Amino acid sequence: MSAIRWNRRSVLASMAVLSVGAGLGGRTAIARAAATTRYTMTAFTNSSDTDLYVYESEDAANFTLLRAGAYRPAAGLVRDPSLLRHSDEAYYIAYTTAGDGHTIGFARSTDRLTWTHLSDYPVPVPGAEAAWAPTWFDLIPGYVGVLVSISQGHGFRPYLIVTSDPARPAWSPPIPLAGIGPQRPGHLGYIDTAVVARDGSCYAFTKNESSKFIELAVATTPLGPYRFIGTGD
Repeated sequence: MSAIRWNRRSVLASMAVLSVGAGLGGRTAIARAAATTRYTMTAFTNSSDTDLYVYESEDAANFTLLRAGAYRPAAGLVRDPSLLRHSDEAYYIAYTTAGDGHTIGFARSTDRLTWTHLSDYPVPVPGAEAAWAPTWFDLIPGYVGVLVSISQGHGFRPYLIVTSDPARPAWSPPIPLAGIGPQRPGHLGYIDTAVVARDGSCYAFTKNESSKFIELAVATTPLGPYRFIGTGD
């Protein structure tokens, strides 16, 4: 498939519906959650970062192991597996493939128990030395996105890539979230960023890799610019 020909302006234009549609999207998400009776969590463990573990819960608080070693990529790790259930009713994970390098991995399942490797994707950010903790992002109608924490050797910042079909993705060029990144020389930046929409604003929960605290930033669009409203302990 050909690459999605998007730049920052076209992505922002496609996201403009958030300013009027966030409330509806929130109600839809609440209705969907109310109808859900099964919660799924994917993880790696202290003893193995090459095997996917799948857990299940009825209340999103108490989880039991559904399958250990549900998936092992042919090469690399399966750290930080982020789970998405797409409109095709299939499940997708995005994951960290290595402690260094600029590649993230993807796999697909129809039952959460058996998984098929889809691809290892080299994120095209010049000078990227690490690509960590890809997290699914669903705030763009008709598209699926991934936020991935990328370091070019001087601290991490989150980048967004989007596609219309996670099963056969043609990813857009990576775009950094403005305002979230190394704050000063020597600062390690931010990883594990997740964005939610509420009342017409976008809130980014992101881990300060220097302090190890989770901090909160807000913006009017998913790409920012973000300003921090909750920092420190």
